[in-house]
Amino acid sequence: GQPARVFEEAYELCRPGVGDNEPCESGRQVVTRPPQYADDAQLPTYFFQKAGDLMYDGLLNGFRGEVFGGPPPAPAGASVQQLAEGVQQLLSIMVDKGYALRAEVKDVTSSGSSSSRGGAFSVS
Repeated sequence: GQPARVFEEAYELCRPGVGDNEPCESGRQVVTRPPQYADDAQLPTYFFQKAGDLMYDGLLNGFRGEVFGGPPPAPAGASVQQLAEGVQQLLSIMVDKGYALRAEVKDVTSSGSSSSRGGAFSVS
C-alpha cells in the first residue's frame, strides 16, 4: 500500500474566553495522514467518521469532567428496535443538556426485508 502522508501545517488555537486583545496560540505542527486518506476526496468521509467517534466517546465515557451516560455500543446483530433505543438515548441526552428542544426516533420498521427495515429521527 501507500505510505502515510506526512506534512507540516500551520495552526491557530484560541481558547475559550480569549478576547480580541488577547493573542491566540499559533505555530506549526507535523501532521500524519493515514495512507487510506492520501486522496483528498476521502477526507470528508474520514473527518465525519472521526468526529462521530470522538463525540460518541465523549457521550459514553464523559468529556471535560462531565458524564453524559451515553448507551454502550449495540452488540453485533442487534435488532432495529435495539438500535432505535440506543439512538433515542443519545437524542434524549441532547434534549437534557439543552442542545435541542425535542428529539425523537420515529417510524421504526423492524420487520420485512433488510432494505425496508430502519427508522428516522427528528431534532428541533
